[in-house]
Amino acid sequence: MKIVYFWKPGIWLLIICYLSLIPGDGLPSVPIFNIPHFDKIVHLGFYFIFTILIIKPFLKITKWNYFFALVIATLLSGCIEILQEKVAVLRHGDLNDFLANFAGIILAIIFYRIFISEKKIEQFF
Repeated sequence: MKIVYFWKPGIWLLIICYLSLIPGDGLPSVPIFNIPHFDKIVHLGFYFIFTILIIKPFLKITKWNYFFALVIATLLSGCIEILQEKVAVLRHGDLNDFLANFAGIILAIIFYRIFISEKKIEQFF
């Protein structure tokens, strides 16, 4: 497997890890937007983008790209939530965060399947 194919999702994963594991006192105490459950939307967005980015590299090495993207993104999401609970300072893992992550993963696979793979616009990703 060529690791070079995965540089974009790798960078995005580093961003997710950093933002998920920084100490809780480094986060804004007043929400930026007054939207209920805004953090869940952020979680969904993080993993939506990650999954979109990881599908294309798997296309180059296997026909099971959607399955592998689903499994890898879900496992990484779960691991980060566990790390938040066990390692991160003033942070905690949350099942609802994991469910928001998983929703982003599923939406990304559906989006990719309908809009990107069919329309042949994958050069943007």
